[in-house]
Amino acid sequence: MILGMPENQPESSTANKKPFMYNKKNKKGTGRAKAKSNEDKEWQKHWPPSGWPMFEGVFSQKAIATRKLEDLNITQGASYSISYYKPSPRVVEYTLEIQEWSFDQAGQHRISSPLVIRFKNCPHNNTSHDQHPRCFNSMRLYGDEKQASNALETGNFALVAAYLASRIEKGLVPDIKRVLKLYKLI
Repeated sequence: MILGMPENQPESSTANKKPFMYNKKNKKGTGRAKAKSNEDKEWQKHWPPSGWPMFEGVFSQKAIATRKLEDLNITQGASYSISYYKPSPRVVEYTLEIQEWSFDQAGQHRISSPLVIRFKNCPHNNTSHDQHPRCFNSMRLYGDEKQASNALETGNFALVAAYLASRIEKGLVPDIKRVLKLYKLI
C-alpha cells in the first residue's frame, strides 16, 4: 500500500498518482519524478522558473484530468502544457496553456483554451514582487489579451495558473470560470 491511498483502491489508480516517486518499503518521498526522455531532462533543468515560487507545486510539463458526469452522460476534461525557449543564456521564456473540453455520447463537443500566460524567469538576486510585472509578458483569458497593471494583478495571474495546473496534475478537473471569478480576473 502507498501512503495516503485508501485501502480499497488499487495502487494503479490514476486519480491518486503522486507527483513524486515513493519508496514503498519505508513510505517516504524520494524527490521529483524521474525524467523519461532527453526533452523531459532538459525541461526539468529550467523548471520551476526562478522568481516564481508558486510554480514549485507543478512537476510535469503536461497533464490531463477527466471526469464523467453519469447523470448527464457528459465527459469533462482539462489539460495544461508548458513550453519554453531560451532567447539568451540567462533568460528563459515560458508559455503555460490550460485547456478545457467536454463531450457527450451523441458526439457534441466543446473545446476552449480559457487561460494562456507568458512569462520569463526573474533574476535570482531580486526576490521582490515588484519585479514580477517586468517578468510577466501577457495573459489571455478566453481569447482576450490582458495586461497586468500592477504587481498584485501579476501575482493573481500566476497564482491562478499554478493552482489550476496543480489541480489538473492531481487528476482533478477544476471549475476554471469559478476560480477566475474568485480572483477577479473575469
